[in-house]
Amino acid sequence: MQTDAVPHGDTGTPAPDDVHFADLMLTWARGVARNLVDRAGHEPRHRIERSGGVDAAPEFHVFVECWVAGDCAIYVRYRHYGEAVGVRIAELDLDRITGTRLEHARRDDALGSAVGFANNLYDVVLESGPPPAQEREWTDSSGYEWWGDPAPPQGWYRAIHETPRVETVPLR
Repeated sequence: MQTDAVPHGDTGTPAPDDVHFADLMLTWARGVARNLVDRAGHEPRHRIERSGGVDAAPEFHVFVECWVAGDCAIYVRYRHYGEAVGVRIAELDLDRITGTRLEHARRDDALGSAVGFANNLYDVVLESGPPPAQEREWTDSSGYEWWGDPAPPQGWYRAIHETPRVETVPLR
């Protein structure tokens, strides 16, 4: 597991080859992230932390923070059964259930909508929970143990602390 060492140099975030596609992917990521937060706010087993904190029973999954970064990934800090964890969700063009890429799903509203995609991520990524503690890849200075598939190419520290945030999604 990596520690919170400070790297040197640029952020390591890959530059997009196609600016229009990158803009489209960031717009898509924003929509998916907003719907993911909305779903968490309506799910009886998940809650969103309000300002001032919340005393959640350990069976709840509590969203603490959610943002979309310049690397077109969604980052979520949350508590999973009382554990402080964070997840990086990349490959936002891949349906986690069917393995279908969005480019092949244009004719299917369920696969091609941010609502449907967020529900898919919620059911597959969040409901299945994080990997065991010994398999989590990095711990930040606040004690959140991060994991993701795939791990960020620029390294965890840079992904969390140096990759520009495009949008911090308000928790409802």
